[in-house]
Amino acid sequence: MDVCASIAEFIARNRLLEDDQRLIVGVSGGADSLCLLDCLHRLGYSLVLAHLDHQLRPESPEEATYCREPAKRYGIPHVIEAEDVRAFANQGRSVEEAARLLRYRFLCRAAKLHGTTTIATGHTEDDQIETILMHFLRGAGPDGLRGMSASTSLEDWVDVAACQGLMLVRPLLEITRAQTMDYCREHELTIVQDASNEDTEFFRNRLRMELLPELESYNAGIRSVLVRTGHIMSAVSQLQEDLVQAAWPRMVSRVGERAFLMCIESLLTLPLAVQRALFRQAVGVLKPTLRDVGFEQVTRGLAFLKSGETGKRQAVTGGLEILHMGSKAMLWSPGTEVSFPEYPQLREVKVTKVDPPKRIELAEGWRLEISSSRMDALTFEQVLEKSNKERIFVDADRIRGRLRVRPWQPGDRIQLLGMKGHTKVAELFTNEGIAGPLRALWPMVVDDEKIIWIAGVRMAHKARLTEASKRCIELRLIPPDERLEKE
Repeated sequence: MDVCASIAEFIARNRLLEDDQRLIVGVSGGADSLCLLDCLHRLGYSLVLAHLDHQLRPESPEEATYCREPAKRYGIPHVIEAEDVRAFANQGRSVEEAARLLRYRFLCRAAKLHGTTTIATGHTEDDQIETILMHFLRGAGPDGLRGMSASTSLEDWVDVAACQGLMLVRPLLEITRAQTMDYCREHELTIVQDASNEDTEFFRNRLRMELLPELESYNAGIRSVLVRTGHIMSAVSQLQEDLVQAAWPRMVSRVGERAFLMCIESLLTLPLAVQRALFRQAVGVLKPTLRDVGFEQVTRGLAFLKSGETGKRQAVTGGLEILHMGSKAMLWSPGTEVSFPEYPQLREVKVTKVDPPKRIELAEGWRLEISSSRMDALTFEQVLEKSNKERIFVDADRIRGRLRVRPWQPGDRIQLLGMKGHTKVAELFTNEGIAGPLRALWPMVVDDEKIIWIAGVRMAHKARLTEASKRCIELRLIPPDERLEKE
């Protein structure tokens, strides 16, 4: 098998690199990375060798020195650094995770230093098999069971600093470890044998050395099965991602730096798999430091959306919570400053005195218009026909003192149209799905004695028009889209 030709075909098929492109190549000194470096050099790419000494073994400094030799042989630049992986792991990570993070942080620094946007690593088909099996054991859906992609944007990676605009490519994903070993022997490339690769204290090593051979005793073709599973799941994952991206603009709107408003009814019409993927993506966007959002967290979150528990809150993960708002729900980091273009909101907490006619500009393009007229210009029936939640008419002679517009206040009560007793406005908000963050700046029209109108919600009984009314005041909410049509 011509390994270089296979790698060139894989690069072209997956559009990984441009001709003569400059890139960082992560080199450990093992067969996989040396095979990759040699083939990319032969294919004419402009390379920078990058090696990180993890300081996990006494011989690692010597291996770092050895990695200068390939750079000298090919006449290419090199970057070699050292990091204390064990010390970093003591901050609450496994040694494997600590090594991965420090390694990719180093590679990103090297890319920035040498002015390239691409990093290549020597992950082989064997690494892919181990990754898929590892994800299966830990519990994963299509995104995990697809394994590693031929190319990945590092911007989406957690805890990897200075990675904006960088891509990771894996040209060896269809080359086996045995083939890289044969290639190195054939081309007389001296490899470094990393003893830690035989240490079964590490999960991946135990999986490779103990579990995979055991599985092969049940199915000799298990490796091919896992590769095939990765291809199938990759297609499923891509379809799922396309469906989420198509649904996202209709289902989700950003209302703050760390806050999304989600349309529950529309979301729940989607296939369950897409619901889960969309919810997981929303959490991931708001909390990019989370490496994974578990099945249980997603299931619990969707169940809460279906519950109809308006006004209630539920913790999700990573400090995020869901606030149920009836037909909508807010997924947010509590304390985030939010704005709601779909709801009328005052621009600030203050009281505005009103003498009709008056226009009050609200947040996000909303407007509250207040005007007055004599009833002889309208019949009582015409007034009833024109009235709705966003447009009401009240009896001007029932107003006590001066009209004012102010925010909702805790303890507010209103005698609703047609009712005898008073109702807590907070209860009305709950029934209407108007949750806490919306209430603080919700516009209330009041006089000296009472609430006249909870804008867009309900009006007061004592301000109602009757057939005997002589003068009326019209209160009207104008949404942003309606304003644009009028203007």
